[in-house]
Amino acid sequence: MLQLFFVGCKFNITDDQLQIIKLMFFNNLVDIVMPSTPCSQAEVKAMKEFLTLHNFRANIFLEEQTTIAHKNNHEFSSASPKHRFLQLHQALENPNSQIIWCARGGYGCAEIIEYLYSIDRPQKNKIFIGFSDITSLNIFLHQQWQYPTITAPVLIQCAYDKVSVNSTRTIIDLIKGNINTLSYQLVNLKNHNFSQIKGELVGGCVSVIAGNFGCKNQLNWHDKILFLEDEGEDGERLDRYFQQITTIIKETHQRPLAIVLGNFMQGNLHGSPKLENIEIAIERFVKKTNDIPFFQEQSFCLGHSFEMLPLVVGGMTTISDKNILKQNIF
Repeated sequence: MLQLFFVGCKFNITDDQLQIIKLMFFNNLVDIVMPSTPCSQAEVKAMKEFLTLHNFRANIFLEEQTTIAHKNNHEFSSASPKHRFLQLHQALENPNSQIIWCARGGYGCAEIIEYLYSIDRPQKNKIFIGFSDITSLNIFLHQQWQYPTITAPVLIQCAYDKVSVNSTRTIIDLIKGNINTLSYQLVNLKNHNFSQIKGELVGGCVSVIAGNFGCKNQLNWHDKILFLEDEGEDGERLDRYFQQITTIIKETHQRPLAIVLGNFMQGNLHGSPKLENIEIAIERFVKKTNDIPFFQEQSFCLGHSFEMLPLVVGGMTTISDKNILKQNIF
């Protein structure tokens, strides 16, 4: 029960009534964007119904040009990069929305990055949600525009129950302002002694990060907390990505403050990686990074995971001497 006071009057407000009041002042328009693999018309309908169920209103710019009639048996986008860019651009500039939520990851997001370099940073900050292939876009938004993003389930996962109820509830609560901080228990893989590590958190899906090496959109992790996760990759392929990262650190002296691993263990429809080989790749990575503090989130809820929970890319992050990662929500 909450008590509100207005000019000599006192009102008792129940929790349900308080939620209704919060929604009255909450901008609940969500722009759905599809910068990677497209969605079918049936999938778009399901996502709109999901948003409606949670008291959001859905909007899709250029829906006809970016949506397909039926699902493909591949992840290539049939929508042109220009149309996908224009959809995102209109969402970024939409004065009536506060949230941009990616429909899905998949493949193809990197194709629209070149168009983003031709426009100015939008004046209005928004909540931007996406991960996996969207990592390319998250890198650009943070590095070029200092625009924080949330790595969290994409809409199609929520609409089709591809993540847990808790996963969906958490991202909904976050964007409605019901969550003020994120906190995760880490495992200190090197037993590194420290009092506190503090800095911006950057990173995301490691295979997508590697796809941006050598480009203008290459991730800058110097003096930042580097977060890495992925799915469906076997240990040998992960070891190749990790070797790239350690080589770049040695050759350029661009050192992260710390490295934090999310989930690598859950496979996907493309196959089930051998978990023991993934563990070998991680062990080799830890040894090669010398004195850089190295952590792993202990419940495997960060990144590709059925229990996926949100993390702010570009957000100020602290790791305490109790190995707890904490972020205050912007």
